[in-house]
Amino acid sequence: MINGRYYDWEHITLNLKGRTLVDVKSISYGDERGAEKVYGKGLRPRGYRLKRYSGKDGQVVLLREEYDRMLEDSEIQQKGLYNIDPFEIVVSYDKGDGNPKTDVLQDCIFTERSFDNIEEDGDELTVTLSFQYLSLKSNDQDALVE
Repeated sequence: MINGRYYDWEHITLNLKGRTLVDVKSISYGDERGAEKVYGKGLRPRGYRLKRYSGKDGQVVLLREEYDRMLEDSEIQQKGLYNIDPFEIVVSYDKGDGNPKTDVLQDCIFTERSFDNIEEDGDELTVTLSFQYLSLKSNDQDALVE
């Protein structure tokens, strides 16, 4: 389609622990399956060997107000942010064309948090939560078919 509508921020919905997050600034995530060259006789590689699949670390940046709402979750209040059970993060991309895409980050755990922009002229207070996850499932095509 020429001059069609591309994804923008209003097309993205982020659910964390079954709750839709509203005040989200950004999210980043990815996965990988490495490869290594295999050498035999001679100077050039003879082939390659695949390594194990790995979900990369991710980050979500929230406005402080969204972070405070997230802390109202009963499990977080009882166990603390770093001790909650593994959870899913669902990222949905929907332009309203009847063809939504969904990425599901499975078995997530929080590993780090940082409080940003805490200064007199700071535009907005944000909290960055780093997380790890075991796998990424996408409805367009899984990178790894088991």
